[in-house]
Order: sequence, then C-alpha cells, then structure tokens
Amino acid sequence: MRDICGVDGELRQNCRYEGRPVPISLNVEKEYRDLCPQLFKDGNIATCCNHAQFEILRNKMSLPRMLLQRCPSCYSNFANFFCQFTCSPFQANFVKITEMLNNSKAIYNEAYISRVEYYITSKYAQQFFDSCKNVRTTTGDFVLSILCGTSIDNCTPERLFKYIGTYNKALNIPFTIDVIISSNNQISSTTPYQKQKQRLLKPMNTTTFKCNQSSDLSDSPCSCVDCLSACTSSAPFPYLFQVLF
Repeated sequence: MRDICGVDGELRQNCRYEGRPVPISLNVEKEYRDLCPQLFKDGNIATCCNHAQFEILRNKMSLPRMLLQRCPSCYSNFANFFCQFTCSPFQANFVKITEMLNNSKAIYNEAYISRVEYYITSKYAQQFFDSCKNVRTTTGDFVLSILCGTSIDNCTPERLFKYIGTYNKALNIPFTIDVIISSNNQISSTTPYQKQKQRLLKPMNTTTFKCNQSSDLSDSPCSCVDCLSACTSSAPFPYLFQVLF
C-alpha cells in the first residue's frame, strides 16, 4: 500500500502498490525516526508509505499518546503496531488486501483499498496486550476498556485488535483492518487484488517492550500505578523503617 487513492470525509484510503519500498527523504527522516524508530532496523531507510500517509499516521497517534502517556512502553508498542502496518518495507509479508472499491470516493477513478488483513503472531499480540492491560486514564478508568470497546474484564487481545481495526469515522479508522492473530510462522494465502495471487505470509513479530522496561520512544518505564511489575516490594526508606519500629 502506498499513497492516497480514496477520500471519505476526513478519512483517507490507501492505493494498491506493488513496487519496491522507497527511500525516505533526508529532510523528513527525523520525523519518521521520532515516531517509528523500528522502521530503521538494520540500517533500513526505505518505507512503503509516502509522507502524506505518515502525516496521517502521526496525527492519528495524538489521542493514543494522550491516553497512554503514563505508560511509555505501552504507547511505544501501540505506535509501532500502526507504524509497521502503514510504513514497513516488509509490509507485503503480513498485509493482504481483501477488498477494493471504485466509487465516488475514489480520487483518480481507480479502485482504493477498503479492507485488509493484518497478520501478527500470537506472541506479539499477547506481549502488546500485557504491556497495556493495567494502564489507567487520569480519571482512573482502564485504558483498554476504551480501546477494546468493552469492560476491562471482557477485554482480550482478540477483542482489542478487532476494535482498533474496525472501520470507524469517529476513531479515524479509514477502512477495516482484520487483524489475524496466528501461531504459525508462515501462512499460505491467495488474493485477487495483487499480482502474486498466491504467496506465503509471515505474521508480523517485531520487538515489544514490557511495561517495566524503557522503550525506543522513552527512557522511562511505566509507573507502578500502571504496571504491577514496575512496583518494588521493598520499603522506600528501609533504614528509617528499622529505627521507628
């Protein structure tokens, strides 16, 4: 996927693209690194998104950043999930187009992407979920109850990814992303919308950060309030504790 081919109010739909990843312009490289540092692993400087798509992605992260700011590791995982989907040079390995439309929303009188499947590993999905499951908003609610569209007790990795991937104008989700959580390393797949009709998909399994770890976007782990594993069991002032008691 690359460039914008559909307009739905304030939302934009992607074009089908089957060329090679395109190197990022040096004058905007820092912007990409600041939001999506994992795109630059192993010296890579090419992406499958253009700058218009990146700007949409960056704006889309404003609300999640506000919700998840108390837990930088969780936010890093959340941002990277969409960075990989939007811009990864290996996007074709884990994203499959399942629906295209050509109607009044099309910009160039060519079909635009209206539905895709995004394959991720079960390990990645669980680690992403675990890093965020105890994060609370400033009002004390669990963030995942918002991101899951249900109570925290009913929120699971499957429900989380289904909710954040479903077409929703209010949430700025321009088309449905069916997130497929898989325990397989490779998946045989067919699609009528790409030149290579049958190919092997490799579910995305990029680095995640535990909530008690620093991340690629912050040197600070999550607080004890939002991450149980970040809590220390020792008394904060052990010597004073001994003197008094």
